[in-house]
Amino acid sequence: MRRDTLPPSRDATAWHEYAVTWTADSVVFRVDGRRYYGVSRAEIERHGAPAALDSAKYVILNLAVGGEYPAAVNGVRAPRLGLPADTERRIRAGDARVYVDWVRVTR
Repeated sequence: MRRDTLPPSRDATAWHEYAVTWTADSVVFRVDGRRYYGVSRAEIERHGAPAALDSAKYVILNLAVGGEYPAAVNGVRAPRLGLPADTERRIRAGDARVYVDWVRVTR
């Protein structure tokens, strides 16, 4: 499956709904209902990982900041790519937070 890109107008600081649909034949990632990336069993097997869809997985939520996506939205290149100086200061002060409203896992 083809990878789509998030529109540059999408605000990374706003509330978003992230979803992963995992079936016996594929994994599809969505942001706010729009497919962002997907991979099929055939593609996974072509790269030598035939059991990747069949084994147990864990959900990990983390605070990942900076990088190409926010830089495309906010145009920040310094002090770090996509990470404004004020955000870096807040992280160093221990004042960075991720708010998760809910997580649902079904099988």
